[in-house]
Amino acid sequence: MPSKRLAIPGDVRQIDLDLLEPRAARELARRLIGQAKLAGRISASLIAIEARGHPLYVDELVRYAALVGGEEVERPRLEEAIWARVTSLSPEALGVLELVCLAAAPLPQQVVLDASDLDQSEFAQVVSLLRVSNLVRGHGGRRKDAIESYHDRVRDAVVENMKEPGRVDCHGRLADALESSPLASKRPELLLRHLEGAGRHEKGARYAQDAAARATAAFAFEQAAVFYRTALRLGEFSADEERKLRIALADALAHAGRGAEAGEYFLAAADGADPATRLECRRNAAYQLLISGLIGRGVEQMRQVLTEIGVSYPATPRRALWSLLTQMARLRLRGHRWESKHETEIPRATLAKLDVYLDAMFGFSMVDSVRAFDFQTRGLLLALDTGEPMRVYRSLIFHASTYANGNRRIAYGRALFERLRPEIAAMDDAYLSGLFEGMDGCLTFFEGRYPAALELVRKGDAMLAESPHTTQGERNSFNTFELFCLHLIGRFRELEECYHRHLRSAKRRGDQYSETTMRRYCNTVWLLKDDPGHAREELELTSWTPPKDAFHLQHYFDWRARVYLMLYEDTEARPMEAMAGTFRQLRGSMLMRAIQGLRSEAHWLWGQVCLAEAEKSAGKVAIRQARKMARALLRETRGYATGMGLLVRAGVEYQSGADEAAADTLVRAEQVCDDLNLEHMAVVARRRRGQILGGDEGAALVAAADAWWRDEGGVVPARLAQFVAPGFRRSK
Repeated sequence: MPSKRLAIPGDVRQIDLDLLEPRAARELARRLIGQAKLAGRISASLIAIEARGHPLYVDELVRYAALVGGEEVERPRLEEAIWARVTSLSPEALGVLELVCLAAAPLPQQVVLDASDLDQSEFAQVVSLLRVSNLVRGHGGRRKDAIESYHDRVRDAVVENMKEPGRVDCHGRLADALESSPLASKRPELLLRHLEGAGRHEKGARYAQDAAARATAAFAFEQAAVFYRTALRLGEFSADEERKLRIALADALAHAGRGAEAGEYFLAAADGADPATRLECRRNAAYQLLISGLIGRGVEQMRQVLTEIGVSYPATPRRALWSLLTQMARLRLRGHRWESKHETEIPRATLAKLDVYLDAMFGFSMVDSVRAFDFQTRGLLLALDTGEPMRVYRSLIFHASTYANGNRRIAYGRALFERLRPEIAAMDDAYLSGLFEGMDGCLTFFEGRYPAALELVRKGDAMLAESPHTTQGERNSFNTFELFCLHLIGRFRELEECYHRHLRSAKRRGDQYSETTMRRYCNTVWLLKDDPGHAREELELTSWTPPKDAFHLQHYFDWRARVYLMLYEDTEARPMEAMAGTFRQLRGSMLMRAIQGLRSEAHWLWGQVCLAEAEKSAGKVAIRQARKMARALLRETRGYATGMGLLVRAGVEYQSGADEAAADTLVRAEQVCDDLNLEHMAVVARRRRGQILGGDEGAALVAAADAWWRDEGGVVPARLAQFVAPGFRRSK
């Protein structure tokens, strides 16, 4: 790292030094070996390798070889060379060096002074000597300025040669000095390290609990989890005390987004607990396992929890759909009337049942939308009867958004949202406000206002990030809708950046569900780079495969990615045959009934597959199937479905030889897609129209479309247009 430039008068020139290249390190070693008259007795290459390019350590190793005699050093170790010099230090200097090295982190000089047996004057002299000897380095001469070992290998050499009694004594003195300094509260991990090293485990456990509580209050959940683990490792607790710590650790992990780990700690805390605590722990475990992608275990735990509270679990998707329709009929008859009650007025068992419904709704929404809608509606009915405000508003917010998506009743969802808006504002609750904004974004997405939806889900996610009541499942949902929006409006460069950022987060947290979902949904980012091989590899890199007992969202996202990949590569001789099996499974699932957006996109994708087949064979079956998909899309009430349907219809018309009708249909598709900000679809519609028109006008349209794709990072625009609107080539 370049040093700071000093304001020194005169002709001052500063040279920033870095580690030597291997060849330069060998040459320096060769020259120093020659000066020490050790040529032929020690290898310059071995010296350079051991020094790792550090010129001072090259010198250190050569000096050590000269000290002990070159013939005794076949392969010199830097730690041995450093230790040989350290042993010549005075006891006072060695004592300070041991404290600095054992600290393993920069410490204020005042802390090291307090831990030593020296007065201020003696300490200053010792530190000066150690600095000159390149054994420690500091950031100033004041007591508050930090001091640390000169290099990691200096620290290693000193620490590995310390005897155990001396090591324990140094840890104890550092712990005492830190405990009386401001760092005890600012950097508790330093104090805990030395309390543990000194064998003061009970005191360390108490400090760790206090530090965990402070970290939790500051929303530093990753750090809180570390401190709770430290407390559990160091302390001796009763069964109830240990259970409380495990629950606190599980909560911290859950808020840090580490659902898989949180689930395991919740399950461990459930063992031997009283019935109410056991139910709550298992409920939380089931939810965390589900949202993290451990679906099999999550479903098993949630089924057990539902059984414990006397709630049936629909055995098949059709039974789940029947249950959902029954609950929705009850809701229509009942309405949304409710009377506010404080939760202290409500039986604990009722609140627990309601919390199970809410967690089942969100947990199953990741893989099984029909069951999720069913539990959401059951939960809403119970919440309205119960009257606890926070749970009522959460249930109503989820209901308004999900009901609009699954039942085409957008106006109903919007009206309910606008009725809730002033009531949510009056609650003045950061979590509830963030949830409302984000779910408003989801509803806005269903309304077809994608740029506005993007801003709302981002706003909601940012607000939830500041609330201690947020669950990672809620944030995952908003992050997913962010990706949906960016893909639909064609902001592919931004999509790639968000994809990699969210993917890194999911991998760090061990969130298998989010990692797998994003790899599949955002697979097109590799097609823009003209790297279909990487796109295919990404589909195989998934860390989780959905259960095979039903067709889940993950199956759909995988099929979607493979359709796009097939269309882009354009090498499949029989596209319909390659993709038909999964499409039949999808049509037989409840997803097509429950999620209109998915149904529309699936019809569009199958229409594209049929058009790709028609391009190769001009088969009547393929054209007839594509025409059927276009009609299905145009019957939907969503604008994006209309744009998709018009693109498929234009392909059918072109394959049928009706070029003029196809061009007219493409004009309509452009208008619809432009109105909805579906930019990449509008661009491809113009490109296809340019191909039909030909001449200068057509060439200009094609060139403008290709320039748009390149601006968004697309390498081969013609192939990218193929996975948006195939069907504009005729078989020979």
